[in-house]
Amino acid sequence: MKQLLGIDLKQIIDSISDGVYICEPDRTIVYWSKSAERITGWKAAEVVGKRCKDGILEHIDKDGHLLCGKEYCPLHRAMVTGTKSVSPLIVYGKGRNGQRIPMQVNVAPINNTAGVLVGGVEIFAMPRLNR
Repeated sequence: MKQLLGIDLKQIIDSISDGVYICEPDRTIVYWSKSAERITGWKAAEVVGKRCKDGILEHIDKDGHLLCGKEYCPLHRAMVTGTKSVSPLIVYGKGRNGQRIPMQVNVAPINNTAGVLVGGVEIFAMPRLNR
C-alpha cells in the first residue's frame, strides 16, 4: 500500500477501531483490517480472495433478507452508482462463529486518478448508542 506520513496506509487503517475491507468491482475482498478481524472473528487469510457471499459476512437486513445479491448489496450499489453512503446503514453480518453481528455500515466506491472504478470500501462498527 501507499505511504503517508512515512508509514504504510495499511498501518493507518489497522489503527482505527472500525472494521474496514476493500474489494474489487466484483466484490472480491483484497484487504481486511485488524478491526474487521476483531469484530467478526474472521482472519484476513480466511477472507482475502473471497466475496462476502462466499460464506463470509453474508449481510442480512433487519427482516432477515440476504443483501449479498447485486440489487440489495449496499457496497455493490455504491460502486454501480458511484456514490458513497450519506448515513450509516444497520445490517447484520455473520461472524466466524455463525452468529449475527449488528453493524453500522458505510460504503463508498474507489476510483483511480482517471476516475475509473477500481473497487469499493466498507467501514463497519457495532452500532453506537445515541448520547
